[in-house]
Amino acid sequence: MFLRRTVAGCFMLFFAVTSDALSQEQPREQVSQPTTSQPASTIGADPYERKQELVKELASHADWYRDDSRFYGRLFVALTLATLIGSAVTALLVAVDFASKGAAAKALVVGLPLLTGLFTTLISQFHVQDLWKLREIGRIDAMMLREKVRALQTPASDVEMRTALLPFELEKYELERRQALAFFEYLATQEDAAKAAGGKAESR
Repeated sequence: MFLRRTVAGCFMLFFAVTSDALSQEQPREQVSQPTTSQPASTIGADPYERKQELVKELASHADWYRDDSRFYGRLFVALTLATLIGSAVTALLVAVDFASKGAAAKALVVGLPLLTGLFTTLISQFHVQDLWKLREIGRIDAMMLREKVRALQTPASDVEMRTALLPFELEKYELERRQALAFFEYLATQEDAAKAAGGKAESR
């Protein structure tokens, strides 16, 4: 009786952690990277207004990276915790020879390690921790760039303002480029590893 309650409690804890991680995720309005700045023709001619437009855009970038970072962070913690709990419960069930108590018990002893193995594969193959780190770095970079623009002295004319903001606009695009390259490098790494494994198998 105690063993059944222990197993049921572990499963309830796992589902509670997973549900909490997914329910706390704020709705993301877009899947792709945040959009770039509006064309210059749509922004007012006031220099201060032009600067504030870039400040707001960078703040929006930081919020997007923050939401993505939270999602991957919670997903990583939930999967890691589920793996640890599953491994501990599996060891306990094997120690008490739980599989001998019937077909359902045997299926549980066999299926639980498969489930924990699946969680471990998801963490490693989809680079959940790396994506968490990547988005967190993007959030920090966007916030730093926003503060640089905010501290910039506002010139008297709009032409001077556009010239002063150009390096920051380019730095913003560079931030997006770094994020995109790093994101797709993870996928390329897995693809290359799969090809290399396939080549070794064929050579044998």
